[in-house]
Amino acid sequence: MLNTSDNKSVYSLAVAWVLIVPLLYFAARGQFWFVGNRDFDANSINGTKLGAESAASSGLDYIVTALIIFTFIAVLVFSRVPYLITNLRKDALFFALAAVAIASTAWSQFPAASLKLSLCLAVNTVFAFYLHDRFEPTRLLKMLYMFGWIALTLSIVLALLFPRLGQISDMDLRVNVWRGIYSYKNTCAIPTIFLLSPVLYLSPSGFVARMCRLAYVFLSILVVLMTQSRTGWILLGCLFFYVLGTKAIHRSANKTALTALGITVTLPVAGAFLLYFEPIMRLMGKDASLSGRTDIWKAVIVSAMKRPILGYGYMGFFHGLQGENANVALQAGWNVSASHNGFLDIWVTLGAVGLVIVLWSFFRAFKNSFTCLLARGSSFSAWCGCVVFLMLVVNLDEKAMMVPNDLVWMLYIIACLGLAEAAKYIRLGQTHG
Repeated sequence: MLNTSDNKSVYSLAVAWVLIVPLLYFAARGQFWFVGNRDFDANSINGTKLGAESAASSGLDYIVTALIIFTFIAVLVFSRVPYLITNLRKDALFFALAAVAIASTAWSQFPAASLKLSLCLAVNTVFAFYLHDRFEPTRLLKMLYMFGWIALTLSIVLALLFPRLGQISDMDLRVNVWRGIYSYKNTCAIPTIFLLSPVLYLSPSGFVARMCRLAYVFLSILVVLMTQSRTGWILLGCLFFYVLGTKAIHRSANKTALTALGITVTLPVAGAFLLYFEPIMRLMGKDASLSGRTDIWKAVIVSAMKRPILGYGYMGFFHGLQGENANVALQAGWNVSASHNGFLDIWVTLGAVGLVIVLWSFFRAFKNSFTCLLARGSSFSAWCGCVVFLMLVVNLDEKAMMVPNDLVWMLYIIACLGLAEAAKYIRLGQTHG
């Protein structure tokens, strides 16, 4: 007969398997590959183009799927409402962000879109808190690893056996690239890398477990390479750089000296990258404008300066040739649907108010990560620090912050919560996770 510990383990495993469906939904940003067979826009959110064709492209299938998933989450969360309220009192930062997004409906260019998607963001925030509260740190990493295998396998099967669904034509490279269960090459590469990170902080026991981990790492790298996403390639390199560097610091007797050495080495490398930016981009098959990103940034900054404090409303700026985005599109020479910079996107939609909260979350997370690193914290806190680092890097030329129905954003929330809790225990002289 199972004891209490065994019952908890079995129940947690059952819950983990039940969560696969909503996790798949959020990994694909709210658009399952099997719901229709539309050609996705490269920068659409939730499989929905947030422009003039919004009503036509969203579709009943998207609405029904979202309602089912959100109802399912409500049932899961209901049993743990008291715990979630307690955690909210401890850390209200991300709920403040969701509140600002909802409030922005009042001044949004497109209030209906802002209200609908900000409510989705609020649900996502609650779900992230639920995952952090529901699972012990190591068990959460194992669940993400298990889910990573499922998402990875589905993506490879689709790309190889059903290329009409698992591949997409890249107009710049003029070849078909992998997208798997996701909508586009970048939205395939980025979550694949984030889901690769947990396994790098788990310690498998036994030959079979080690071989499975090795296979998972190899297949994840393969998928990222086959997406032909240059953002994904750079992010993948940053992942391994961070993991190897922080593990070296973790094992060092003199952590402070090694950290200083790491910073001393990193800064010249970053400087060299900026100095030789143009030839490096050409080597990677890109131009110095990052496929027109620099032109977009300049135009978006001009628009952001017109409403610098509150912005144009959550998800209320990039709507095709409507509203202020029409000026950006005219300056860029094409219909811009994203700023391709997470921080700039937050500024233009939620203004300085939203941007300050986001920047504070990063500052606090890095501070807590540094505390955990120097104190030889747990593997879970090390993973949390890795997620925060990846989030910073990816948002330099893509948007991965406050995207509604996005697993990557929820992982960032979980990482910030985990780091805050771990750093608190360390300062109290205790251990955690």
